[in-house]
Amino acid sequence: FCVHISITRPLDAMTEKLLDLEAGMTLSALLTKQQGLEAADALRISLALASEVARRHRAGKLQGQIDAGEITFAIDGTPQLPHQVADTVPVGTNGFVVPDLPRDIRLDVPCDIQAAAETLDALDIKMNPRRIDVFLLGALLCEMITGRSVQSFLRSPKVAASIPTAGRRVIDAAIGFNQ
Repeated sequence: FCVHISITRPLDAMTEKLLDLEAGMTLSALLTKQQGLEAADALRISLALASEVARRHRAGKLQGQIDAGEITFAIDGTPQLPHQVADTVPVGTNGFVVPDLPRDIRLDVPCDIQAAAETLDALDIKMNPRRIDVFLLGALLCEMITGRSVQSFLRSPKVAASIPTAGRRVIDAAIGFNQ
């Protein structure tokens, strides 16, 4: 799974629409305040975050912390990922393991992509470590659009049906659904 994303300007349209967006506000607070987001706004936020994750991947690092409570907004409305502080990244989130892994495995991998690949390879797990961040981005997009966890998306056809087709395709690809 490979995505090339380019963001050319800040999220002006979104910040004009979300009048109550404040610098330093977390995405979690915004989701609570707005009672969820429109799919288009959630996709814009996701694209900006994916662009930053891709930049970090090019630098050889995994993000690992892609959680609504950890993401803040700059003055111009651009979402900001937390600075990496841990040396390892947990594989999986909120009790749901990245689909590429056997269900009974829970582990932490190094934030360095090469070292993470070696760790996974030593366990005979054939998975690109970048897949961890892609999964986390998909789970976050699902939460932004539905106001619910990725588990509810997978378990409930009603939740999945409530997401516009374009958003559902992105989530399906990111979390590995229908693979």
